[in-house]
Amino acid sequence: MRVSLNFLVRITGMLVLAYLGADIGISLSGPTPDATELLATQLLMLAGAGLGLLATPRLTIEPIRDLLIHTRTVPLVEILFIASGGLIGLLFGVLLTFPLSLLPSPLGQYLPIALSLVFTYVGTMIFVLHQRGVHDLIRVFRRASPSSAGGLSLLPRSHNATCSTPAPSLTGALPPWARRASCRAPWWCRSLS
Repeated sequence: MRVSLNFLVRITGMLVLAYLGADIGISLSGPTPDATELLATQLLMLAGAGLGLLATPRLTIEPIRDLLIHTRTVPLVEILFIASGGLIGLLFGVLLTFPLSLLPSPLGQYLPIALSLVFTYVGTMIFVLHQRGVHDLIRVFRRASPSSAGGLSLLPRSHNATCSTPAPSLTGALPPWARRASCRAPWWCRSLS
């Protein structure tokens, strides 16, 4: 008998959301819960279990499958922009984790995680939607040191003084044989090839 991944994900989602529902019910109940609070906790646990059983594949397997299919057609630069945006958003979410954890019990437990996920998503979306602007901003920082050939240098100004061959620019690079030919600082030139 083979057990499918879909079944395992459904059962895992059911257990996780049932535990989450029970935890929310217990935290909202008083120190000594009465019969109605116990009933409400049990209903929250059953609602979490049902939601986990129905919605978990929709929230896990299908997005991952679509992501893998989409990633095969996306250029590496765009994937790096997506990852950078996600990391920057996650950094902002982590910075807010400590102040949010000081809130009262149910909010202080779940809001930091939820806000970290939201900030990660927002950072990713900003970098995806404004990819061209972010790329232009990075290009502006690279233009800070012009090379002797009038192009844009990828190396510090001290390198331009030690090599008689112009440094490669963003507009076009020299072939490796031209870079190594007249360079007096071989480790600078070797790092370019």
